[in-house]
Amino acid sequence: MWGLVSSSGPSEATKAMPSKKPPTCCPRTMAQFGSDKRDTYLAHLRGGARRMSAAEAVGVAYSTVWRAMQSDTEFQTAVNHAEMRANELVEDALFRAAIDGNVTAQQVWLYNRAPEDWRDMRGSASALAVQTSPGGPNAHNPQDSVKETAAESKPANPERVVELSRCVRESG
Repeated sequence: MWGLVSSSGPSEATKAMPSKKPPTCCPRTMAQFGSDKRDTYLAHLRGGARRMSAAEAVGVAYSTVWRAMQSDTEFQTAVNHAEMRANELVEDALFRAAIDGNVTAQQVWLYNRAPEDWRDMRGSASALAVQTSPGGPNAHNPQDSVKETAAESKPANPERVVELSRCVRESG
């Protein structure tokens, strides 16, 4: 009967059954992920593919790749280097865009390369204190707002700079 627990331990039939433990490594699948497929996998990573996508592209399960990385530190190092190479390509493109005048690229570059000097101040208490609305701390002189914004945060929010510049033109 189902659900009945025997206190006498496992039955003779259960003792005769072989225990099924999952293999720690599957030689057949590891053999399918030989050096040619590993090289192709690494090429996909260098090209910017994520690990699972690269595994699919070479026709193996990601678990096979994972086991290969666990058992082969040289391959694991190669995977890390391939991913770093893809990141370097993006960094190079970001730098070129920043040099070519893309303000967003300039901000991202500076925020990440020199965070102690360059940070996004939108939403912070110091940025909110600099306002030109009536009754604000600097409403009487918008030029002071521009100076404070420039002194407190680099780069200033481009929309905020336009707004403050318009206020300066209107006041003077």
